[in-house]
Amino acid sequence: IFPSSGEYACKVSIDDDDIIDDNHFYFDIQILNDVKISIIDNQSNIFLNNAMSVLSNNNLYFDFKRYVNSSDYLLSNNNAQFIFINGFNLFNKELINRIESLNINSNIVIFPNSDEDSFNVFSKYINDSSLLDITTNNLNKDTYIEINLESIFNPVFYNIFKTNNIKISNYYSSDSKSNTLISLKNNDFFLNKYSYKGNNFYIFSVPLDLKSSDLTIRAAFLPLLNKIINSTNNLLFDDTDKVFLADEFSLLDKIVSPQNKSFNYNKNYNQYTFSEIGKYRMIDINNDIEYLSINIPESEFSYKKNDIKQLKSKFNNIHVVENIESINSIVNNENKGIGLWRFFLIFSLILLLIEMYLSNIYIKNE
Repeated sequence: IFPSSGEYACKVSIDDDDIIDDNHFYFDIQILNDVKISIIDNQSNIFLNNAMSVLSNNNLYFDFKRYVNSSDYLLSNNNAQFIFINGFNLFNKELINRIESLNINSNIVIFPNSDEDSFNVFSKYINDSSLLDITTNNLNKDTYIEINLESIFNPVFYNIFKTNNIKISNYYSSDSKSNTLISLKNNDFFLNKYSYKGNNFYIFSVPLDLKSSDLTIRAAFLPLLNKIINSTNNLLFDDTDKVFLADEFSLLDKIVSPQNKSFNYNKNYNQYTFSEIGKYRMIDINNDIEYLSINIPESEFSYKKNDIKQLKSKFNNIHVVENIESINSIVNNENKGIGLWRFFLIFSLILLLIEMYLSNIYIKNE
């Protein structure tokens, strides 16, 4: 039992043998404070409510509440860190004033309605005029557009959609920009992120209904919401030994390796390959420390069988035993090779005897 919330650096070890590195496994555990999550939704969207209920049941630190309009939320005095809004029409001046008055970093996630929805209030607040001209794009029957996987640089988002791409037939169309986290294949945005006045805004272009897309019934929906809620985790991993430092890690100052080698953090480069096994300390400008555990990457434990062409391309003059039947042929060939040497030896002896015989005749004639 951990005594309080916070980050704990952990290690599991077994008795050492000749290979020491794989006898220790390092990992971090974050014991979080309660995360207050509110949904403002006057349409009682069953997909969003059910998804949040599942996440709350699986995460004991999630405190989840639902409100049918902004006024009910404002009357509740619930200072939620995460506010999910179903419909831009619910994002109003009163809600803006409430968010700005809080002394916490709020995360606001907004999905549009399938009915005509207005981005005007949000667009003016965030100073993004491109959203003022946003239009709905209703594709023809039996046609759809998908997520552009090549546009996703965040490995967590990429892994969510690489095997669970979605089909979109109705969405709000606007070009992708530098703050776009996920794009569609026609370069329209799917998910934008805005950081404004200390708060983060995640804006989707697709409504949460089955007429618009199959997002809500695909396996990507729950991990997507969970990733956004847990976006305070600044360290993101892919399936190799590379670690990506997310945008939220803006205060990072230096990185200290397990052998106490110190490296200054370059904010223009967010992908690092770590060469030491163990605990790294991520130190920010306020000297606050987060830990990063680095173990032997999985790629070193997984062995792939090379085909014969690959083997022959890497090694010259090798014999490859493709099956058991071919072993006899290889052995016979080797035996024939030995027979040739024996024949050569006998032939040499015969020549030597002939030479001796001729020499004797020559000596006698002399």
